[in-house]
Amino acid sequence: MIEPLPNELVDCILSHLYTDAATLFTCALVGRAWVRSSQRGIFHSITLKYRGHPESSIDFNAYLRTKKRLVESLDANPRLGSYASSLDLELPISFAANLDQWKALYTFTAAIVQRLYNLHTAFLRRISWDRISLSLREVLSYMLEAPSLTRIYFDAFFILTFPQLASLLSQMKHLKRLEVASLTCNSWDVPSALISPDPLSGPGLEGAGPPSRSIHLNHLLLCSNPAASWFLADSCPFALQNLESLELRHMWSTLEHELAVPMVQRFGGSLKKLVLELSNVNGPSVIHLGHMPNLNTAELIMLATRDGSNAPSWLRSFFEPFLNSDGRRHPLQCLKIDLMCCNHVGVLETPQLDQWAAFDAVLEKPEFTLLERFLLDIRIIGRSITSDSTQLLSGKLPFLKDSGKLKVSVECDT
Repeated sequence: MIEPLPNELVDCILSHLYTDAATLFTCALVGRAWVRSSQRGIFHSITLKYRGHPESSIDFNAYLRTKKRLVESLDANPRLGSYASSLDLELPISFAANLDQWKALYTFTAAIVQRLYNLHTAFLRRISWDRISLSLREVLSYMLEAPSLTRIYFDAFFILTFPQLASLLSQMKHLKRLEVASLTCNSWDVPSALISPDPLSGPGLEGAGPPSRSIHLNHLLLCSNPAASWFLADSCPFALQNLESLELRHMWSTLEHELAVPMVQRFGGSLKKLVLELSNVNGPSVIHLGHMPNLNTAELIMLATRDGSNAPSWLRSFFEPFLNSDGRRHPLQCLKIDLMCCNHVGVLETPQLDQWAAFDAVLEKPEFTLLERFLLDIRIIGRSITSDSTQLLSGKLPFLKDSGKLKVSVECDT
Protein backbone atom coordinates (compact mmCIF):
# COMPACT_ATOMS: atom_id res chain seq x y z
CA MET A 1 0.00 0.00 0.00
CA ILE A 2 1.36 3.40 -0.97
CA GLU A 3 1.35 5.93 1.81
CA PRO A 4 -0.62 9.04 0.88
CA LEU A 5 1.31 12.25 0.51
CA PRO A 6 0.99 14.62 3.47
CA ASN A 7 -1.07 17.72 2.75
CA GLU A 8 1.94 19.92 3.46
CA LEU A 9 3.82 18.32 0.56
CA VAL A 10 0.75 18.48 -1.67
CA ASP A 11 0.46 22.19 -0.92
CA CYS A 12 4.12 22.67 -1.83
CA ILE A 13 3.72 20.86 -5.17
CA LEU A 14 0.59 22.70 -6.17
CA SER A 15 1.97 26.09 -5.14
CA HIS A 16 4.25 25.88 -8.20
CA LEU A 17 1.26 25.47 -10.52
CA TYR A 18 -0.76 28.57 -9.56
CA THR A 19 -0.35 30.15 -12.98
CA ASP A 20 -1.10 26.92 -14.87
CA ALA A 21 -4.80 26.39 -14.34
CA ALA A 22 -5.03 23.80 -17.13
CA THR A 23 -2.56 21.54 -15.32
CA LEU A 24 -4.32 22.08 -12.02
CA PHE A 25 -7.62 20.91 -13.46
CA THR A 26 -6.09 17.60 -14.59
CA CYS A 27 -3.76 17.06 -11.65
CA ALA A 28 -4.48 13.88 -9.66
CA LEU A 29 -3.52 15.63 -6.45
CA VAL A 30 -6.24 18.19 -7.04
CA GLY A 31 -8.80 15.53 -7.82
CA ARG A 32 -7.86 13.61 -4.69
CA ALA A 33 -8.11 16.34 -2.16
CA TRP A 34 -9.35 19.62 -3.66
CA VAL A 35 -6.93 21.08 -1.19
CA ARG A 36 -6.71 24.72 -0.40
CA SER A 37 -3.60 25.20 -2.55
CA SER A 38 -5.37 23.94 -5.67
CA GLN A 39 -8.29 26.26 -5.01
CA ARG A 40 -5.88 29.13 -4.61
CA GLY A 41 -4.27 28.28 -7.94
CA ILE A 42 -7.49 27.86 -9.90
CA PHE A 43 -9.04 31.06 -8.53
CA HIS A 44 -5.79 33.02 -8.75
CA SER A 45 -6.99 34.78 -11.92
CA ILE A 46 -10.65 35.37 -12.81
CA THR A 47 -11.55 36.09 -16.45
CA LEU A 48 -15.02 37.38 -17.25
CA LYS A 49 -15.30 37.49 -21.02
CA TYR A 50 -18.09 36.40 -23.34
CA ARG A 51 -16.64 34.14 -26.04
CA GLY A 52 -19.83 32.98 -27.73
CA HIS A 53 -21.39 34.05 -31.02
CA PRO A 54 -22.48 37.74 -30.94
CA GLU A 55 -25.88 36.86 -32.36
CA SER A 56 -26.56 33.71 -30.33
CA SER A 57 -29.02 34.08 -27.49
CA ILE A 58 -28.34 30.46 -26.55
CA ASP A 59 -24.62 31.12 -26.14
CA PHE A 60 -25.33 34.24 -24.14
CA ASN A 61 -27.70 32.46 -21.78
CA ALA A 62 -25.15 29.69 -21.29
CA TYR A 63 -22.57 32.34 -20.40
CA LEU A 64 -24.95 33.85 -17.85
CA ARG A 65 -25.49 30.42 -16.27
CA THR A 66 -21.73 29.94 -15.78
CA LYS A 67 -21.54 33.36 -14.07
CA LYS A 68 -24.44 32.40 -11.83
CA ARG A 69 -22.69 29.16 -10.84
CA LEU A 70 -19.53 31.10 -10.05
CA VAL A 71 -21.49 33.39 -7.74
CA GLU A 72 -22.98 30.33 -6.03
CA SER A 73 -19.51 28.80 -5.60
CA LEU A 74 -18.18 32.01 -4.06
CA ASP A 75 -21.16 32.17 -1.71
CA ALA A 76 -20.77 28.52 -0.70
CA ASN A 77 -17.06 29.00 0.02
CA PRO A 78 -16.29 32.71 0.63
CA ARG A 79 -12.62 31.90 1.13
CA LEU A 80 -12.31 31.37 -2.64
CA GLY A 81 -12.86 35.09 -3.19
CA SER A 82 -9.68 35.92 -1.30
CA TYR A 83 -7.60 33.71 -3.61
CA ALA A 84 -8.33 35.84 -6.71
CA SER A 85 -5.54 38.36 -7.18
CA SER A 86 -6.27 39.23 -10.82
CA LEU A 87 -9.51 40.15 -12.62
CA ASP A 88 -9.77 40.37 -16.41
CA LEU A 89 -13.15 41.91 -17.21
CA GLU A 90 -14.38 42.38 -20.76
CA LEU A 91 -17.99 43.26 -21.54
CA PRO A 92 -19.54 42.64 -24.97
CA ILE A 93 -20.03 45.98 -26.71
CA SER A 94 -22.28 44.84 -29.56
CA PHE A 95 -24.66 42.01 -28.87
CA ALA A 96 -28.25 41.34 -29.89
CA ALA A 97 -29.40 40.75 -26.32
CA ASN A 98 -32.67 41.85 -24.81
CA LEU A 99 -32.94 44.16 -21.81
CA ASP A 100 -33.34 41.32 -19.31
CA GLN A 101 -30.17 39.65 -20.56
CA TRP A 102 -28.18 42.85 -20.20
CA LYS A 103 -29.51 43.36 -16.69
CA ALA A 104 -28.57 39.79 -15.78
CA LEU A 105 -25.07 40.30 -17.22
CA TYR A 106 -24.48 43.43 -15.15
CA THR A 107 -26.01 41.85 -12.05
CA PHE A 108 -23.88 38.68 -12.15
CA THR A 109 -20.75 40.64 -13.05
CA ALA A 110 -21.26 42.98 -10.11
CA ALA A 111 -21.97 40.04 -7.81
CA ILE A 112 -18.73 38.31 -8.80
CA VAL A 113 -16.53 41.41 -8.49
CA GLN A 114 -18.10 42.19 -5.13
CA ARG A 115 -16.93 38.82 -3.80
CA LEU A 116 -13.29 39.25 -4.92
CA TYR A 117 -11.88 41.18 -2.00
CA ASN A 118 -8.13 40.66 -2.42
CA LEU A 119 -7.49 41.81 -5.99
CA HIS A 120 -4.04 43.13 -6.87
CA THR A 121 -4.58 43.59 -10.62
CA ALA A 122 -7.58 44.55 -12.74
CA PHE A 123 -7.87 44.58 -16.55
CA LEU A 124 -10.89 46.55 -17.77
CA ARG A 125 -11.53 45.95 -21.48
CA ARG A 126 -14.27 47.04 -23.87
CA ILE A 127 -16.23 48.83 -21.19
CA SER A 128 -18.47 51.81 -21.85
CA TRP A 129 -18.55 53.33 -18.39
CA ASP A 130 -21.67 55.45 -18.85
CA ARG A 131 -23.72 52.61 -20.35
CA ILE A 132 -23.24 49.92 -17.74
CA SER A 133 -25.64 49.76 -14.82
CA LEU A 134 -25.21 52.06 -11.83
CA SER A 135 -24.82 49.05 -9.53
CA LEU A 136 -21.91 47.71 -11.59
CA ARG A 137 -20.26 51.14 -11.65
CA GLU A 138 -20.57 51.31 -7.88
CA VAL A 139 -18.99 47.87 -7.41
CA LEU A 140 -16.13 48.69 -9.78
CA SER A 141 -15.56 52.01 -8.01
CA TYR A 142 -15.30 50.24 -4.66
CA MET A 143 -12.89 47.76 -6.24
CA LEU A 144 -10.65 50.61 -7.39
CA GLU A 145 -10.56 52.02 -3.87
CA ALA A 146 -9.36 48.74 -2.34
CA PRO A 147 -5.94 48.97 -0.64
CA SER A 148 -4.91 45.65 -2.25
CA LEU A 149 -5.32 46.93 -5.84
CA THR A 150 -1.96 48.12 -7.17
CA ARG A 151 -2.31 47.68 -10.95
CA ILE A 152 -5.01 48.79 -13.39
CA TYR A 153 -5.08 48.28 -17.17
CA PHE A 154 -7.56 50.05 -19.47
CA ASP A 155 -8.14 48.75 -23.01
CA ALA A 156 -10.96 49.97 -25.26
CA PHE A 157 -12.38 51.87 -22.30
CA PHE A 158 -14.97 54.54 -23.12
CA ILE A 159 -15.96 57.35 -20.77
CA LEU A 160 -17.73 60.60 -21.64
CA THR A 161 -15.20 63.10 -20.30
CA PHE A 162 -11.63 62.96 -19.13
CA PRO A 163 -12.48 64.69 -15.81
CA GLN A 164 -14.68 61.67 -15.10
CA LEU A 165 -11.72 59.37 -15.62
CA ALA A 166 -9.50 61.65 -13.56
CA SER A 167 -12.05 61.37 -10.78
CA LEU A 168 -12.06 57.59 -11.15
CA LEU A 169 -8.26 57.35 -11.04
CA SER A 170 -8.06 59.66 -8.05
CA GLN A 171 -9.71 56.97 -5.93
CA MET A 172 -6.81 54.57 -6.44
CA LYS A 173 -4.59 55.74 -3.61
CA HIS A 174 -2.53 52.52 -3.51
CA LEU A 175 -1.91 52.23 -7.25
CA LYS A 176 1.61 51.39 -8.45
CA ARG A 177 1.06 50.45 -12.12
CA LEU A 178 -1.23 52.46 -14.39
CA GLU A 179 -1.61 51.28 -18.01
CA VAL A 180 -3.91 53.07 -20.45
CA ALA A 181 -3.65 51.10 -23.70
CA SER A 182 -6.80 52.42 -25.37
CA LEU A 183 -9.10 55.15 -24.10
CA THR A 184 -11.91 57.11 -25.75
CA CYS A 185 -13.44 60.32 -24.40
CA ASN A 186 -15.87 62.78 -25.94
CA SER A 187 -14.09 65.58 -24.11
CA TRP A 188 -10.35 65.60 -23.36
CA ASP A 189 -10.39 68.78 -21.27
CA VAL A 190 -7.81 68.32 -18.52
CA PRO A 191 -9.00 69.53 -15.10
CA SER A 192 -7.16 72.56 -13.77
CA ALA A 193 -7.65 71.67 -10.11
CA LEU A 194 -7.64 68.56 -7.94
CA ILE A 195 -10.79 66.47 -8.33
CA SER A 196 -12.75 64.70 -5.66
CA PRO A 197 -13.65 61.06 -6.42
CA ASP A 198 -17.23 61.01 -7.72
CA PRO A 199 -17.15 58.96 -10.91
CA LEU A 200 -20.71 57.63 -10.72
CA SER A 201 -22.71 60.70 -11.66
CA GLY A 202 -20.11 63.12 -12.98
CA PRO A 203 -16.57 64.41 -12.84
CA GLY A 204 -16.62 65.27 -9.14
CA LEU A 205 -15.86 68.57 -7.46
CA GLU A 206 -12.75 70.48 -8.35
CA GLY A 207 -10.54 71.51 -5.47
CA ALA A 208 -11.52 68.66 -3.15
CA GLY A 209 -9.45 65.75 -4.41
CA PRO A 210 -6.48 63.90 -2.97
CA PRO A 211 -3.26 65.87 -2.39
CA SER A 212 -1.20 66.61 -5.46
CA ARG A 213 1.42 63.93 -6.23
CA SER A 214 0.24 61.75 -3.35
CA ILE A 215 -0.16 58.49 -5.33
CA HIS A 216 3.29 57.11 -6.13
CA LEU A 217 3.50 55.17 -9.40
CA ASN A 218 6.28 52.75 -10.35
CA HIS A 219 5.04 52.09 -13.90
CA LEU A 220 3.07 54.18 -16.39
CA LEU A 221 1.87 53.24 -19.88
CA LEU A 222 0.10 55.72 -22.15
CA CYS A 223 -0.88 54.98 -25.71
CA SER A 224 -1.69 57.87 -28.07
CA ASN A 225 -3.33 59.72 -25.23
CA PRO A 226 -4.03 63.48 -25.31
CA ALA A 227 -4.45 63.38 -21.53
CA ALA A 228 -0.72 62.90 -21.05
CA SER A 229 -0.61 66.59 -20.20
CA TRP A 230 -2.56 65.81 -17.00
CA PHE A 231 0.45 64.00 -15.59
CA LEU A 232 2.42 67.24 -15.93
CA ALA A 233 -0.26 69.40 -14.30
CA ASP A 234 -0.40 70.38 -10.64
CA SER A 235 -3.91 68.90 -10.48
CA CYS A 236 -2.57 65.37 -11.02
CA PRO A 237 -2.58 63.17 -7.88
CA PHE A 238 0.11 60.83 -9.28
CA ALA A 239 3.72 61.26 -8.23
CA LEU A 240 6.13 60.23 -11.00
CA GLN A 241 9.41 61.33 -9.45
CA ASN A 242 10.29 57.72 -8.59
CA LEU A 243 8.90 56.19 -11.77
CA GLU A 244 10.88 53.09 -12.77
CA SER A 245 9.19 52.19 -16.06
CA LEU A 246 7.60 54.47 -18.67
CA GLU A 247 5.92 53.37 -21.91
CA LEU A 248 4.75 56.06 -24.34
CA ARG A 249 3.29 54.24 -27.33
CA HIS A 250 1.82 55.54 -30.60
CA MET A 251 3.04 59.09 -29.88
CA TRP A 252 2.90 59.80 -33.60
CA SER A 253 1.37 63.27 -33.87
CA THR A 254 3.23 66.51 -33.25
CA LEU A 255 1.10 67.19 -30.18
CA GLU A 256 1.79 63.76 -28.71
CA HIS A 257 5.52 64.13 -29.35
CA GLU A 258 5.43 67.51 -27.60
CA LEU A 259 3.80 65.82 -24.60
CA ALA A 260 6.28 62.95 -24.54
CA VAL A 261 9.32 65.23 -24.41
CA PRO A 262 8.59 66.99 -21.09
CA MET A 263 7.46 63.73 -19.49
CA VAL A 264 10.82 62.09 -20.17
CA GLN A 265 12.77 65.23 -19.33
CA ARG A 266 10.93 65.76 -16.06
CA PHE A 267 10.55 62.19 -14.81
CA GLY A 268 13.40 60.37 -16.52
CA GLY A 269 15.86 60.60 -13.64
CA SER A 270 14.60 57.47 -11.89
CA LEU A 271 13.69 55.44 -15.00
CA LYS A 272 15.14 51.96 -15.44
CA LYS A 273 13.02 51.08 -18.47
CA LEU A 274 11.76 53.23 -21.34
CA VAL A 275 9.55 52.31 -24.30
CA LEU A 276 9.09 55.21 -26.70
CA GLU A 277 7.15 55.08 -29.97
CA LEU A 278 7.50 58.05 -32.33
CA SER A 279 7.05 58.79 -36.02
CA ASN A 280 9.11 60.64 -38.63
CA VAL A 281 11.88 61.72 -36.26
CA ASN A 282 13.82 64.67 -37.59
CA GLY A 283 16.87 66.56 -36.39
CA PRO A 284 18.63 65.91 -33.10
CA SER A 285 16.62 64.22 -30.39
CA VAL A 286 15.53 66.43 -27.49
CA ILE A 287 14.99 63.20 -25.53
CA HIS A 288 18.32 61.65 -24.64
CA LEU A 289 20.21 59.59 -22.08
CA GLY A 290 21.27 62.71 -20.25
CA HIS A 291 17.72 62.81 -18.87
CA MET A 292 17.83 59.14 -17.86
CA PRO A 293 21.08 58.42 -15.96
CA ASN A 294 19.71 55.19 -14.43
CA LEU A 295 18.19 53.58 -17.53
CA ASN A 296 18.84 49.82 -17.95
CA THR A 297 16.54 48.95 -20.85
CA ALA A 298 15.31 51.04 -23.77
CA GLU A 299 13.02 50.17 -26.66
CA LEU A 300 12.70 52.84 -29.34
CA ILE A 301 9.99 52.26 -31.94
CA MET A 302 10.02 54.58 -34.94
CA LEU A 303 7.54 54.80 -37.79
CA ALA A 304 9.00 56.43 -40.89
CA THR A 305 6.31 57.25 -43.47
CA ARG A 306 8.42 59.77 -45.38
CA ASP A 307 12.11 58.93 -45.14
CA GLY A 308 13.98 56.70 -42.72
CA SER A 309 17.35 58.31 -43.38
CA ASN A 310 17.14 60.46 -40.24
CA ALA A 311 16.82 57.50 -37.90
CA PRO A 312 20.54 56.73 -37.33
CA SER A 313 21.49 60.38 -36.78
CA TRP A 314 18.54 60.80 -34.41
CA LEU A 315 19.68 57.71 -32.51
CA ARG A 316 23.20 59.07 -32.31
CA SER A 317 21.87 62.26 -30.73
CA PHE A 318 19.99 60.10 -28.23
CA PHE A 319 23.37 58.93 -26.87
CA GLU A 320 25.79 61.79 -27.48
CA PRO A 321 24.66 64.17 -24.70
CA PHE A 322 25.88 61.63 -22.14
CA LEU A 323 29.43 61.73 -23.54
CA ASN A 324 32.11 63.65 -21.63
CA SER A 325 30.10 63.28 -18.42
CA ASP A 326 33.06 63.03 -16.03
CA GLY A 327 33.94 59.59 -17.36
CA ARG A 328 30.83 58.00 -15.91
CA ARG A 329 29.53 54.82 -17.52
CA HIS A 330 25.87 54.73 -18.38
CA PRO A 331 24.06 51.66 -16.93
CA LEU A 332 22.17 50.92 -20.19
CA GLN A 333 22.41 47.18 -20.84
CA CYS A 334 19.80 46.44 -23.50
CA LEU A 335 18.76 48.62 -26.43
CA LYS A 336 16.13 47.58 -28.97
CA ILE A 337 15.33 49.61 -32.07
CA ASP A 338 12.21 48.86 -34.13
CA LEU A 339 12.15 50.90 -37.35
CA MET A 340 9.16 50.62 -39.68
CA CYS A 341 9.64 52.24 -43.09
CA CYS A 342 6.53 52.70 -45.23
CA ASN A 343 6.93 52.80 -49.03
CA HIS A 344 10.65 53.64 -49.02
CA VAL A 345 14.02 52.04 -48.35
CA GLY A 346 16.01 55.21 -47.64
CA VAL A 347 17.45 53.82 -44.43
CA LEU A 348 19.27 51.12 -46.43
CA GLU A 349 20.67 53.36 -49.15
CA THR A 350 24.03 55.08 -49.44
CA PRO A 351 24.99 57.48 -47.83
CA GLN A 352 22.37 56.69 -45.17
CA LEU A 353 24.11 53.41 -44.41
CA ASP A 354 27.24 55.36 -43.45
CA GLN A 355 25.26 57.10 -40.69
CA TRP A 356 24.91 53.74 -38.99
CA ALA A 357 28.71 53.55 -38.87
CA ALA A 358 28.78 56.90 -37.01
CA PHE A 359 26.21 55.55 -34.59
CA ASP A 360 28.34 52.42 -34.05
CA ALA A 361 31.32 54.66 -33.20
CA VAL A 362 29.31 56.38 -30.47
CA LEU A 363 28.45 53.06 -28.82
CA GLU A 364 32.13 52.13 -28.86
CA LYS A 365 32.84 54.94 -26.38
CA PRO A 366 33.82 53.86 -22.83
CA GLU A 367 30.69 55.53 -21.44
CA PHE A 368 28.61 52.68 -22.96
CA THR A 369 30.75 49.65 -22.13
CA LEU A 370 27.95 48.21 -19.98
CA LEU A 371 25.74 47.71 -23.05
CA GLU A 372 25.24 43.96 -23.50
CA ARG A 373 22.67 43.68 -26.29
CA PHE A 374 21.71 45.81 -29.27
CA LEU A 375 18.70 44.57 -31.24
CA LEU A 376 17.90 46.30 -34.52
CA ASP A 377 14.72 45.29 -36.34
CA ILE A 378 13.89 47.07 -39.60
CA ARG A 379 10.67 46.36 -41.47
CA ILE A 380 10.24 47.70 -44.99
CA ILE A 381 6.55 47.98 -45.92
CA GLY A 382 5.49 48.30 -49.54
CA ARG A 383 8.95 48.06 -51.12
CA SER A 384 11.28 45.19 -51.98
CA ILE A 385 14.81 44.81 -50.62
CA THR A 386 17.92 42.92 -51.69
CA SER A 387 18.72 39.57 -50.10
CA ASP A 388 21.93 40.89 -48.57
CA SER A 389 20.34 43.87 -46.75
CA THR A 390 20.93 42.39 -43.31
CA GLN A 391 24.61 41.70 -44.09
CA LEU A 392 25.12 45.21 -45.51
CA LEU A 393 23.64 46.84 -42.42
CA SER A 394 25.57 44.59 -40.03
CA GLY A 395 28.76 45.54 -41.84
CA LYS A 396 28.16 49.19 -40.97
CA LEU A 397 28.10 48.31 -37.26
CA PRO A 398 31.52 46.66 -36.88
CA PHE A 399 32.06 47.32 -33.18
CA LEU A 400 28.67 45.96 -32.16
CA LYS A 401 29.03 43.01 -34.53
CA ASP A 402 32.53 41.99 -33.45
CA SER A 403 31.66 42.35 -29.75
CA GLY A 404 28.78 39.87 -30.09
CA LYS A 405 26.25 42.43 -28.88
CA LEU A 406 24.50 42.91 -32.21
CA LYS A 407 21.43 41.23 -33.64
CA VAL A 408 20.05 42.67 -36.88
CA SER A 409 16.87 41.76 -38.72
CA VAL A 410 15.70 43.37 -41.97
CA GLU A 411 12.37 42.17 -43.29
CA CYS A 412 10.22 43.12 -46.24
CA ASP A 413 6.41 43.23 -46.24
CA THR A 414 5.24 44.04 -49.74
